[in-house]
Order: sequence, then structure tokens, then C-alpha cells
Amino acid sequence: MKRWLPFFVALALTGCSQPSRQYGGELPEKVYGRIISLSPSTTELIAMLNSTHLLVGRTAGDTKPDTIKGITIVANPRPDIEKIIKLQPDLIVVEENLINPVDLAKIKEQKGFDVVTFDINSIDAWVEAVWKLGALTQQYSQASDRVDALMAVVRSAKSIPLDPKPRALVAMGGNRPWVAGVDSLQADLIRNAGGEPIGPPGDKFAQVNPEQVLEWNPDIVFASDPPAQYSGPAWKGTKAAKEGRILQVDRDLLLRAGADVQAVLSAMSREFQNMEVR
Repeated sequence: MKRWLPFFVALALTGCSQPSRQYGGELPEKVYGRIISLSPSTTELIAMLNSTHLLVGRTAGDTKPDTIKGITIVANPRPDIEKIIKLQPDLIVVEENLINPVDLAKIKEQKGFDVVTFDINSIDAWVEAVWKLGALTQQYSQASDRVDALMAVVRSAKSIPLDPKPRALVAMGGNRPWVAGVDSLQADLIRNAGGEPIGPPGDKFAQVNPEQVLEWNPDIVFASDPPAQYSGPAWKGTKAAKEGRILQVDRDLLLRAGADVQAVLSAMSREFQNMEVR
């Protein structure tokens, strides 16, 4: 039976430089008025900080929020440098592991705009990214509110420690699975939600043999695909499958370091609290 976390169902439906003035947090060297975002996560974070009006370019992979739909696409999937230059941005932001290194190097060679990259592989890194983008867009108060809200969820989850901790992994690809590394953002969300992340080493997704998943034997799986795609013998042998805990999660929510990190963390925490791990 296909099962979705209730929260995820709801979400699935659902310039020129000038002198800068410090409001709080980090003081940027200048204020930016024409920003291009080359990764869905940074686009979401800029919109989360009420700064969509500063965006002049985005990628074809950006799907949220609806307010970005009219913004010029400059990458599909690789960036069109000529189109970027014509838009005359003063700042380009991108999550570094979501852009080809050769393309990034070419963009950095161009004159007339700054380039800021992010490596968001943990909650702490997400917080740092929000603070940085808040400074770059002069949205200090909004950044503070979002960081405070996330840390409140972390504190709430940790206030009820689980023993034993549910062993959880994040997967995509069904019977040819890719699993989030134990140093990835997804693993850190599991950890801060009260679970124990399991998976390959590293901070990225890695393709693994289904038999390796059986050896890990997770109590719960957060998957970006329908549970029916995790139907091979190895998957069926896991506790997660036997107890109906292979949960489909909207792909964009699960895999992006964007605006819904707090909500994903909260949903994971609730799911762990409702489990009885034997």
C-alpha cells in the first residue's frame, strides 16, 4: 500500500551597488539588486526571505514557489552564459554540488558580477546559507525568524530522546537505489529528528546494491519514489518494508536544501515519535 506522510501530501498540493546599512547579522560590502540563482535550493531560499523581486534569472528545474514562474530561465540544465551576461546581474548564487565545475569556472571568469557558492550538507550549513543570503538581500529579520523556527524544531525533537533510535535512510531509484550518505543534509535531518541515519559514507547520494540495504536493515525509509518500486527481495526483507514504513516523500522536499527543510525535519520527528522500535 502506498503511504505518504500527511505533511508531505499537504505540501505537494499545495542592480547597481549602493551604500549598505546594517540591520543585524553580517554587513555585506554592497547591496544587490539583480540576482541570478543557478540552483533550485538557492531560489527557494531567496523566495523564503521575501526577495523574489531581486531575481532576474533561474534554472528550468526551479519549481517553487509560484512567484518565480515568470523569471527568465538561464540554465536548462547547463547555464547559458550569454543569456546570463545579457541580464546584467550583479550577483549569482548557486549550490556548488548542483552545477558542473567547468560551468562554474566559466561563470567565475566573467566580469561585472559576484559569485557566491553554498555547500549545504547539514542543518548548520543550511543556517549559514540562510544568514548569508539574508545579508546579501538585506533581509536580516526574515533570516533570523526562519533560523529561529528551525532551531525550535531541533530543540523540540531532542527534548524527547528515543531509545533505541529508529534506524533510517533516504533513498531514490527503487530497486536500483541511490542512498543518502551519512554526512549529507538528509542524514543530518534524520539525526536531529531523533533517528540514526544509515547509508554509505560521504555527503552525497551513492548507488548501492539492494543487498547492502538488507544488511543495513532500516526501521524506516524515506523514499522519493512510490513504495511499489522498492519491491525486490532485498527490500522486502527489511523491517521498514515488513512494517509498512517505506514512506514516499515529495521528491523536491526530500532532496532539496530549500525552504522546506524545517517542515521535513518536523515531519520526520513526528514519524519517529510515533514508532515503536523493537
